[in-house]
Amino acid sequence: PSREWINMAFTNQAKNKIKAFYNKMDKEEYISTGEDLLKEELRKKKISVNDFLSSDNIDKVLKELKLSSLEELYTLLGSNKITPISVINSVKENISREEIIFKKTNNKTINPSANDGIIVEGIDEIKVNIASCCKPIPGDDIVGYITKGNGISVHRIVCPNISDLDERLISVKWADQITSKYSTTILIRSNSNKDILLPIISKTTNYDIVIQSINNMSSKDDYLLEMTLLVEDKDKLSRFMDEINRIDNILSVERLIK
Repeated sequence: PSREWINMAFTNQAKNKIKAFYNKMDKEEYISTGEDLLKEELRKKKISVNDFLSSDNIDKVLKELKLSSLEELYTLLGSNKITPISVINSVKENISREEIIFKKTNNKTINPSANDGIIVEGIDEIKVNIASCCKPIPGDDIVGYITKGNGISVHRIVCPNISDLDERLISVKWADQITSKYSTTILIRSNSNKDILLPIISKTTNYDIVIQSINNMSSKDDYLLEMTLLVEDKDKLSRFMDEINRIDNILSVERLIK
């Protein structure tokens, strides 16, 4: 039937049937449009659609907006009577992917995903940051810390900065195939600053190590050299450090944690 038939119909029964037909069509269109609008807004905010539309969250939205079903919610969205933002905020203000991961890890329902050479047990495409305090490299034992708004921060297990943060830690590991070099810092202690830098630099070639920065420091008794390197893995770094230790006047070489 055409909508114009409503004006042409002779009986109320006929008019009501035509109206019911189009109301059903409109509702189906509103539901489809409303669902698309909500999912699009969730993607813009980098919120997992599946996580947001959990049964707990749906119940919370329906209760908050005083609705009886998900179809009714989509209908209101599709007819522009409510906005996707209002729906998202009814669950949690400023909801973040990190908080979703934190919730999932507590519930033990997590799936692995790869990110920049690191396997994170969390949500696909979560932001991963290498912690600047301990600067882990492939071969180090590592753990992830779920930050509030800045993804997963990956630390060495021995990093003292995470020793009291058990609640928000998550399992992470290095990927099997890694092509990148990672930054780490070593502290070289010597009893003399004479003629030690050149032999140190010359040994970087043997292990395909790139020097990012060198900072000279002096203490009362020793000469200190803080060196930040780009290195493939812990094995190459350890062998490089062993060679530095054999240089005359070198007292010690250690990885630095700030």
